[in-house]
Amino acid sequence: MKIRASVIVPTYYRFETFKRCILSLFNQSFDSRTYEIFAVHDGENHGYDMGLISRWEREHPNFRFTSISRVGASEARNYCMKQCSGEYVLMIDDDCVASETWIETLISYMENHPELVATGGQVLSVQPKTFVQEYIKFKNLLRRPVRNTKGEVVTLITANVCYRSSVLKKINGFSRYFQDCGVMIGGEDLDLAFRAKHLGDLGYCEDAIVHHHHRSSLIALVKQHFMYGRGVYIACRYNGIAYSDLRFAKPTWYNLLRHMFLSAGRLVTISIPEYRKKKLPFWRYIPYFGLDLIRRNTFMLGAVYEYYRQGGDKGAISHTAQ
Repeated sequence: MKIRASVIVPTYYRFETFKRCILSLFNQSFDSRTYEIFAVHDGENHGYDMGLISRWEREHPNFRFTSISRVGASEARNYCMKQCSGEYVLMIDDDCVASETWIETLISYMENHPELVATGGQVLSVQPKTFVQEYIKFKNLLRRPVRNTKGEVVTLITANVCYRSSVLKKINGFSRYFQDCGVMIGGEDLDLAFRAKHLGDLGYCEDAIVHHHHRSSLIALVKQHFMYGRGVYIACRYNGIAYSDLRFAKPTWYNLLRHMFLSAGRLVTISIPEYRKKKLPFWRYIPYFGLDLIRRNTFMLGAVYEYYRQGGDKGAISHTAQ
C-alpha cells in the first residue's frame, strides 16, 4: 500500500519520553500501512532498550530506528528526510505524545488546503510535575504559532508540524548554519518555515494536538530561552525578516535595558489582569511574574548576544541553506 505520510522523530538520551512518543505514533487512527516512522538517535552510544526497539521493528514494518554520529537534531532530521517516501513529512519531538488522530488530522487539513506548504498544530503540556512546568502550562508556551503584523502564520515548530515533502526538497531541508553558530536548539525550525513561506502559505490546525514535556527546572528554562533568542535572531536576520514584524525590538544593549525596565510595568498592565482572568491563586502572582521576567529577558539577552557576536548590522551576510 502506498505510503502517504512519513513521521520523523530525532531523539537524544531520553528513552522514557521517546518510548511514550513512539507508542503514541503506533496508536494512530490513520491506517498504519500508509505511514512510516523514522526515529534516529543523534549519537551512537545511547543506552536505549534495543530489545524493545527490535520488537517494534518486527511488529511495525514501517518503523525504523538508527543511530548516527552526533550532528544535531536538524541534521538528524535531514538524514531522515532523504529516506522519506511519503507525500507529507510530519515532525514531532521525542518529548511529545501525539493525540490518537494527530496524523489523520494534519493530513486531512493539508489536503483540504492545497494552498498551504506546511501547517502546525497545537502543543499542550503534559501533566506538570514541577513548579516551572506548572508555570509553562499556565502560560501555554509554544501552544500556537507566531503571527506577523499582517496576521499571517510565520513560525512553525518541529514539535508538531507537517510539510509537503516536495517543499522540503525544494528548500533543501534544515540549514546547518545554526549548528555552526553553536545554536543546537531554537531558530532552525523558524528558518525552515521562513524559507518555505516563499513557496506558499503556512497554516495552523488547532485540532492536531501533541502533549509536550516542558523544561522542569529554572536553569533548563533559562538555557532554552537564551538559545531561542539566539536562534530567532539568526533566523530573522538571514531571511531578511525584520524583528519588528514579529513584534520584537531590535536586539541591542539599549533595547535590552529598555525591555527590562518596561517588563516591570507588565505586572500591572498585563500580568495581573491575566492572572485574575485565569483565576490564578494570589500566592502565585509574584513567582509567576518573576518567571515571566526571567524568561522574556533571557530570550532578549540571547538575541542581543548573537547580534553583537555576529558584528551587528555591519556583519550581515547573505544566508543560503546548507
